[in-house]
Parts: sequence; structure tokens; C-alpha cells
Amino acid sequence: MQNYEVSRSEIEARFRTLKAEHPERFQRRLEMSWSNWGFGLERLEKSCARLADAGLHFIELHGNHYDPDLGYGVEQTRQILQKRGLSCSGVCGMFAIENDLASARPQQQQEAVSYIRREAEFARAVGGVPSRCAGGGGPC
Repeated sequence: MQNYEVSRSEIEARFRTLKAEHPERFQRRLEMSWSNWGFGLERLEKSCARLADAGLHFIELHGNHYDPDLGYGVEQTRQILQKRGLSCSGVCGMFAIENDLASARPQQQQEAVSYIRREAEFARAVGGVPSRCAGGGGPC
């Protein structure tokens, strides 16, 4: 047996023991969320329909408030989510060179802070929480 197989067997055994000893902890099903930023430029209404049709109840929204005049509107977003029976699990932060909090350039740091504030405000307004994504094709 390879090391990963040994580790997997040990994890599975611990899981089965825990489930047998505390079945009440496993009654609630895992609820999945999907981030719509992966759907590219698809309209939010279409993404929400797709996710609702797949049986999901939560969506992580693309953090597209790159400027105060850009991004999803709060009321329209709430209406679309309600229509499809979805709740916002969060807002995925999309960071790039222009809004890099770790940059040595104060302008880029300020852009990041302003962006985060806009996304946090939007997330709060639609019932979600901010989350993190590297953006620019990086891992989330």
C-alpha cells in the first residue's frame, strides 16, 4: 500500500468511528455554493438559473465592483437571488496588479483597500460575506 492509501484508510476509519459515535452530527447535509466568476461574462440571471437548476442553494458572487460605478446593483441582485431561491454565501475578491494590497506602491494599496470596502459593503447588503480569490487566473 502507498502512503496516500494508508492515510486515506486512516481518515476513512476515523470518519466512520465518529459517524457511529455521533450520528446527530451527520444529519444535516452539506450545502454547496458555487462562485459565478467562473462563468465569465454570463449574465447573473442565467448563472443563478443554472445553479438553481443544479439544486444548489448558495452562490458566491463575483466581486466586480472595481470602481464605485461598476458591478452588480444591490436591489437587482437581491431580486435575482430571491427569484431563483438562492442565498449569497459570499463575494469573491478579484485582485490584480492594479489593486494589490501587498504592493510596494501606495496607489495600488489604496485601490485594494477601496475595492475591499466596496465588496464588503455589497456583501453585507446582499447577505453574504467577503472571501478571497487571487484573480488573474491564480488559485482561489
